Amino acid sequence: MLFGETLSSYLRYSSAGIKGTTLPIARSIVLDVEFANDTALYVDGEIGNLSHVQNALQNFLEATCASLNWNKSVGLWVGEEPHPTLYPDPAFQWLHHGEPVQYLGCLWV
Repeated sequence: MLFGETLSSYLRYSSAGIKGTTLPIARSIVLDVEFANDTALYVDGEIGNLSHVQNALQNFLEATCASLNWNKSVGLWVGEEPHPTLYPDPAFQWLHHGEPVQYLGCLWV
């Protein structure tokens, strides 16, 4: 994504109200990581928080005239609850437990 740093700043410092999550290796709250044209979001898995993410992405894309390839976008729901039925786009998909995903050239299971 050409606007990776701008998107990161918008998500972190705007009034979007997005809550990140704590990763064991980070020891601090993480919201997003960018590498080349890939962005990974690590957000707290509450329906309200996911709605904030969806709204923030929509606002950012409209303001910058950028686009997001939802065919390459997946969600990984961590927890015992079934993943939410929130879909920002029909091409977006939630991964099922144990389903592999390729990110940054590596296959993650």
